[in-house]
Amino acid sequence: MTLSASEVQVYVADPTDMEIALGAAAIAGISPSNIIGNFESTWNTISNNAALVIAAGGPSNTALYHNPCGWTNPIGEAAGHTPFAYASEPQDTLPGADYYENAAGNGGYATAKLVAMLAYYAVHGSYPSGYGSLPAPSAAGTTCEQRMSSNVSCNCY
Repeated sequence: MTLSASEVQVYVADPTDMEIALGAAAIAGISPSNIIGNFESTWNTISNNAALVIAAGGPSNTALYHNPCGWTNPIGEAAGHTPFAYASEPQDTLPGADYYENAAGNGGYATAKLVAMLAYYAVHGSYPSGYGSLPAPSAAGTTCEQRMSSNVSCNCY
């Protein structure tokens, strides 16, 4: 049994990936209100296994995997550390506490394709028709980039 669209959240940590995530998640029927740009809120969601979280783009994957910027988090974990790991992909069920999906592609197109395919699979149990194979996700970085933000807003809903 697949997840409902409300059980899937897409996390972003920079404004460019917010735009990519909005378009890609719409393909799966995921509401703009489920595109989340708040690091601490996303941390809680993953820790509590409250939704399947898909990290859209390199900055969000880096933030969730390493938190190199040292952003505030519910357990006071120091910069460079998080309790999170990658869930096996694709998922159409909740992955368990402390797991998320990595949709950091090698560039904007690959990120959009990863987000669209992973989100669609979560809700529909298959990839969207005509999308081909899932691109390989990029590994998380270890440095805090200037473009990264712990609270990316969206004026879209």
